[in-house]
Amino acid sequence: IPLGARIIGVINAFDAMTSRRSYREPMSKEVAVAELRHWAGIHYQKDIVESFVDFLSKKPLSDGKD
Repeated sequence: IPLGARIIGVINAFDAMTSRRSYREPMSKEVAVAELRHWAGIHYQKDIVESFVDFLSKKPLSDGKD
């Protein structure tokens, strides 16, 4: 799987987990990060997950109310 696709996969999974769906409420960012870390090395490339989590810790995310 190309590197870009693996990166997008992690970002897409985080977005899906933290977005409201018709069938469930969004996960908190902390729970979504824990879920990514749980599956790192299994479904997601471990170093990509850790780089993304590091990025999230340095960049405040909008809560969608901006």
